[in-house]
Amino acid sequence: MRATATFARDHQTILCGLEVLRLIGERLEVSHEVDAQDIQAVLRFMDQVAHRCLDNTEELLRPAREKSVSGETASVFDAALANHQQVRGLFLELTRTADPLE
Repeated sequence: MRATATFARDHQTILCGLEVLRLIGERLEVSHEVDAQDIQAVLRFMDQVAHRCLDNTEELLRPAREKSVSGETASVFDAALANHQQVRGLFLELTRTADPLE
């Protein structure tokens, strides 16, 4: 139960960071005035929290995938792992794109 609470807290923190990025995006669309340091601060925060959370989740999913006996369950784990890899790639792309703002 303790691990579940930790993951829930990490995921909630990541959702808050994503919401801040969404709000920054809205502000950019409306007024084009966003402090580049604010974007970098949120991305640094997300780098510290989101990457750790992605790594932890993948470490839990891979052994569970290997132990899955039904094809349907294996497909669910495969999809979850693919989603995590996609998120990791998108986050890295976002971070690279934001670098020129510094």
